[in-house]
Amino acid sequence: MEFIPQRPHKPMMSIILLIILGLGISIVMQGIVMIWFGLINKDTETAVDSIMSDPYFGKLLLGVSSVATFGLPAYLLYHIEKKSVAYFPQKKPFRIFYFVVMFAVLFAFMPMMNLIGDWNAKLTLPESLSSIERWMRESENSKGDMISNIVMETSWGGLCLNLLILAVLPGICEELFFRGGIQKNLEEQFGNPHLAIWLTAIVFSAIHVQFYGFFPRMILGVLFGYALLWSQNIWVPIFAHFVNNATATLVAFYYARHGKSYEDFHTFESYPAIVYVGSLIITATLIFIFYNYSKKITNGKRLGED
Repeated sequence: MEFIPQRPHKPMMSIILLIILGLGISIVMQGIVMIWFGLINKDTETAVDSIMSDPYFGKLLLGVSSVATFGLPAYLLYHIEKKSVAYFPQKKPFRIFYFVVMFAVLFAFMPMMNLIGDWNAKLTLPESLSSIERWMRESENSKGDMISNIVMETSWGGLCLNLLILAVLPGICEELFFRGGIQKNLEEQFGNPHLAIWLTAIVFSAIHVQFYGFFPRMILGVLFGYALLWSQNIWVPIFAHFVNNATATLVAFYYARHGKSYEDFHTFESYPAIVYVGSLIITATLIFIFYNYSKKITNGKRLGED
């Protein structure tokens, strides 16, 4: 039998293809949603305002965006490259321990995450960049208005839909795209899993275009990245991403049911310093347990080794 050499994998080309697929599919599918909502709106003079204020439009657009921009492109890339790259590892056996520890990590780190988020929200740029800062604030407020119409839900049916749109779909689709596609290709490109994790986390946070939540989201991206590296199971970061988003969705639902506003939902509650110190210590301990467990089940191989 004649041996046919396999085409060498070019990670940067794969990243470019992934981005092109994401942009192309997203533009088409989101355009279809906007046209459809425009057609069913009778009053053309107020169509744009009506569409943008319609919470169901926002929900549908977010759901379509998750699938079209992230999930579908990652899936297509995997098949375009004939499954030659392990973008979505699922190491056997399925170890529930990883999921339990990641769940604990997210809740242990919550006080520190809120503190970092409050610091990030209060960041100001130098006076020479005041015009950029004004644009950033306006962009953040505009996106916040749309999100508040979606997330401050009071009905149980609306909560279930929000969990699907805000937690299930982003958890699966974004992790397939970022931790599966981007992180794996960057790791191959640079030969350094740690650099790949941090670069992916930066891109992951930046692409959300929410400047005053950049650092908390980047830290989450780093946690998700190491969860994949150590567990070698794409479902671990997917689960962690879902838990993070679902928690925020449930808290917003609780606030809305009790007559509180979106501003109340985002109000920072300060704790004594000991709480933040404890949050750091417990989180670090849990991450060490996660890492140490991963070493034991891989016969003591060092971090990042094949």
